[in-house]
Amino acid sequence: MCTQPSLIINSSVEQNQHMFCEVIGRPCCIGLQGQCIITTLEHCDFMRGYFHEEASLCSQVDCMQDVCGMMDFLDPKSPDQVYRLFTSIFIHAGIIQLLISIFFQFFILRDLENLAGCLRIGIIYTGSGILGNLASAVFLPYQAEAGPAASHFGILACSFIELFQIWKLYENPFVPFFKLSMCILILFVIGLLPMIDNFANIFGFFSGLILAAIFFPNVTLNGRFRVKRILIISIAIFVLIVYFGALVTLFYLKPFKNCEWCKFISCPIKPLCIEMDFNVIRIDQ
Repeated sequence: MCTQPSLIINSSVEQNQHMFCEVIGRPCCIGLQGQCIITTLEHCDFMRGYFHEEASLCSQVDCMQDVCGMMDFLDPKSPDQVYRLFTSIFIHAGIIQLLISIFFQFFILRDLENLAGCLRIGIIYTGSGILGNLASAVFLPYQAEAGPAASHFGILACSFIELFQIWKLYENPFVPFFKLSMCILILFVIGLLPMIDNFANIFGFFSGLILAAIFFPNVTLNGRFRVKRILIISIAIFVLIVYFGALVTLFYLKPFKNCEWCKFISCPIKPLCIEMDFNVIRIDQ
């Protein structure tokens, strides 16, 4: 793909114009799947792609690196951006999810921070998000997902634990129980939309229960329950280690590559969700 030269010097050049034209077609990486096409800079910008002026062939560029962005791969043949399990917690998939996060942090997270402290809640919030995203990568390894939804479910798990600890202090404890249950139901329905994953939500809630058992203070603790509290923390730490080890093992060795039923939990709306999948062939070495 090139432009015709504006000035013909001699007859031999005129007969071989294709040898003297200016090349304007270069590799362009477009879409979430890292598709490479040879096109012009203008068309590549229109497609919102990554134009490579330094290359001539698609084989000379790494479109997956352009799609992923951020830090370069240590090994181009083996993507290794594990830090995205953490950074994706702070990336929102649109204005709706951002507003949900603001609402959640103002009305739910703030009260828990006042009760347990920002350090404990920060650990539970971040840990639930990382473990939930890791589970999402296991069950849906080729689907894009972002946002702090797993962290939100982890904090809701803390709210349930707090409610059960002071259940007898409420005149009607079923009212806050119903409110928390409705929050989970609404967030689970929102998890059916693209870029938001219910696997991350489910495992984020489970992670929140484990982390809350370790870090969340027991407001009813006294001398009689101290041994029981130590036993609960010990069991929770053991479960957390096994749980995290199982997810890491599945992530690296055997993710759910062809899970037919996973889409019914995460994103069952075909017209909206089909474009969120990466068309990737996994090669097991």
